[in-house]
Amino acid sequence: MGIDLEDFLEFFLLDSQEQVERLGSGLLQLERDGENIALVNELFRSAHSLKGASGTMGFTPIVELTHAAEDLLDKLRQGKMLVTNEIIDVLLAVTDKVKMMLAQVEQRVEITEEYSELKDQMHVLAETGALSQTRTPVSKAAEVRRQTPTQADFTLTAAERGIVDEALISGKAILQVEVLFAPNTLMKAVRAVMVIQRLEPLGRVVKILPSIEELEADTAERFHLLFITVEPPEEIRADVLEVSEIMEVWIRHYSLSDSFKNHKDFSADSDFNSDFKANEQNENSTPGGEDKEDGSHPLQQAAAQTAADAKDNAANQVHTIRVDTVRMDNLINLVGEMVITRTRLVKIGNDLKAQNRSDALIDGLNETNVYLGRLMSDLQESVMRLRMVPVGTVFSRYPRLVRDFCRKTGKKIELVIKGEETELDKTVIEMIGDPLTHIIRNSVDHGIEAPEERIAAGKPEVGTITLDAYHEGNHIAITVSDDGAGLDIEKIYKKALEKGLIGDREEMSEKDITNLIFLPGFSTADKVTDMSGRGVGMDVVKKALNNLGGLIDIKTRRGEGTSFIIRLPLTLAIIQALLVEVGQEIYAVPLSSVIETLLVKTNEIKTVGGLPMVQLRGNTLPLISLKEKFDLHDENKIQNEVFVVVVGLGDKVIGLIVDELQGQQEIVIKTLGDYLNGLPGIAGATILGDGKVTLILDIGSLIQDILIK
Repeated sequence: MGIDLEDFLEFFLLDSQEQVERLGSGLLQLERDGENIALVNELFRSAHSLKGASGTMGFTPIVELTHAAEDLLDKLRQGKMLVTNEIIDVLLAVTDKVKMMLAQVEQRVEITEEYSELKDQMHVLAETGALSQTRTPVSKAAEVRRQTPTQADFTLTAAERGIVDEALISGKAILQVEVLFAPNTLMKAVRAVMVIQRLEPLGRVVKILPSIEELEADTAERFHLLFITVEPPEEIRADVLEVSEIMEVWIRHYSLSDSFKNHKDFSADSDFNSDFKANEQNENSTPGGEDKEDGSHPLQQAAAQTAADAKDNAANQVHTIRVDTVRMDNLINLVGEMVITRTRLVKIGNDLKAQNRSDALIDGLNETNVYLGRLMSDLQESVMRLRMVPVGTVFSRYPRLVRDFCRKTGKKIELVIKGEETELDKTVIEMIGDPLTHIIRNSVDHGIEAPEERIAAGKPEVGTITLDAYHEGNHIAITVSDDGAGLDIEKIYKKALEKGLIGDREEMSEKDITNLIFLPGFSTADKVTDMSGRGVGMDVVKKALNNLGGLIDIKTRRGEGTSFIIRLPLTLAIIQALLVEVGQEIYAVPLSSVIETLLVKTNEIKTVGGLPMVQLRGNTLPLISLKEKFDLHDENKIQNEVFVVVVGLGDKVIGLIVDELQGQQEIVIKTLGDYLNGLPGIAGATILGDGKVTLILDIGSLIQDILIK
C-alpha cells in the first residue's frame, strides 16, 4: 500500500500557494477590520491547513513557522489579544517567508530559509501581548460536533478471509477502525497512508474502504480499516489521532458471522475496560428483551441518514477538477491545428469551385465545410474560455505593495480596486503583473504627495489610487489613476535636455513630453530609493505591453493627478483577422483592431511633419505605408488609388496603406521564436490554408510608432 509523496507535490504547491495568498489578502483586510472574528477564523483555518499539508509532505520548517502563526491567530480568535499593526506586520512577514520556502520546494532543493527569529517574534507576541478584553471569547472552529459512526461492508476475498481466520485462531483481535477527516481536508489519500503507517507497528491492515485510489478523488469524508492487533483499542485510537486533519476515530470489534451486531464503539467517551461480551449481549437486545429489526438499530439509522445526507450533498455539489496548464495548452494547440486544417479544406473547396467544377461531391464538401466551420467556432469559443482568468488574480498582489510603502514613508494611500472579475487571456495575465507593479510604484512614490503637502494643497490627507479593469470594444482596458500632484512637465523637459534626449530648440507638445518617460534610463527622481530612481521601469513597461500587442497612454493634470491607460487584446491564441496584400506579401491584421476600410485616391494623401495624412470626415488620419515600413519593393506601376485599413486601440486611430484586401479569416497565432522575436510592427505569425506562413501585424506597436513621431 506504499505511496510516493512526490506524486502529490505539484498539488501541494498549488494548494499551499493559494493558502498563502489567502492569508496575505485576509491579513490586509483584518488590519482594516480588526474586530472581524469570522475573518480571524478563516485565517486560522488557512494557517492550520497549510501546517497540516506541509507536515504531510515532511516540510518541517513550514510546519514550525505556520504552527507559531496558528498559535498567534488562536489568541486573536479567543479574544485574548487585540489586532495591532505589529501583529499584522509579523504575520505578513510569515507569508513572505513561506513563499520563499515554497519556492525552494518547487526547485526541489532543501529549505534553507532562516525563520527562527520570526518564530521567536510570534512566540513573544503570543505570550506578552495578551490583553484582557471585555468581548466574549469566540469558540474554536476546530471544535466541531462529534459525528455519528457508520458501518462498513467489508467483503473479503478468500485470501483476506484466510488471514482473518488465522488471526482468530491465534487469539488476535479483529478491529474495524473508522477514521473521520476534518472538514476541508486536502490530500485524503495521503492522510490515509499516514494512518496506515502509524498502525503498521501495532498490527496488520487487512483491508481499507474506500481504496487509496478512490480516496485520491478527495470526495470521501471518512474511511474504514480492517485491522488485526493484540494492542488495546485506546492505544490505537490515540496513535491515529496524532495524524493531522483527523477529527475522530471509532473502533469496534469485527465479527465474521454478524459484523454489524457484534461490535463495540470506542471514542473519547468509551470505557475501554468494559467487558466486550456483556456489551455485545446488551447491544443485541432492547430493554424489553425484543430484538431490534428493520434498521432500527441506532448505528443503522445513523448510516442511513449519513447516506441520505451524502446523496443530497452530491446532488448540490459543484464539481470542478484541476488540470495541468500544459495539458490545457496542448488542447488549445490541437484546436489551433484543426482551425488551420479546416482553412485548407475551405481553400480546396474554393479552388474546385473556381475551376467551374460543380457536382454533388463538391457541393457536399462545401456544405460540410460550412457546418464544420460552425462547430469549430463553438469549439474555439469553449476552449478560449478555458484560457480566460479574472484579472483580480493579479490585482490582489497590490494592496500589500501599497500598504508596505505607506508603512515605510508615512504616506497615507487608499488603493481602490474595480473590475477584478474582468477576464483576460491566461498568457496576458501572466505577463502584465510586472508592468502594473512598475506603474503602481510610480504612483505611490511620485504621484501621491505626503499628508502635509496634500493638506496644504486643500486635498484630503489620504491619497487615492484606483486600479480598474473594463471592456472597451474588443479589448480590455486597465487604468491606474491617482489624485496626486500630476506629472511635472517642466521637470521632465529639463531632465530630457540634461540627458541629451532632445535638442535645445526642439518644440514639443505636452503629450510629446509626457511620452519621454518611456525612454530607456529616463527618471526624474532626485535620489535612488528601493521604489524608484534607477531609470528602470517605464521603458520596460512599454516594451512588455508592446510584446502583448497592447498600448499604454498617459493623461495628467498638474495638481490633480495622473492616469495610465493600458489597452490589451482579449486573447493571444486564435483570432479573426483581415488578410491584406502588400507588394508580393500577405499580412494579417487582427480584426478586433479594424474599424473600417477605405479606398483613397493617392492625390488626397498629404505629408505633414514627415508623416502621410488623409482627411477623414473632418479629422486628420495619420497613415503608415506598410510597403515602406517593411521595405517591400514592387515593380507595379504607380497606383492612383490605395486601400487604407483604419485600425485603432481606444481613442488612438491610424490608417495602414495596403495594396489589396484579401478577406477575413480565422487564424492561429504562432510565436516567432527567440531569433525573430521583437521584430518592429510584428506580433507573430500564422499558417494560411495554402500552407504559406504569414506575419501578423502588431497594431499597438504601429500606433506607438506614430505617437513617437
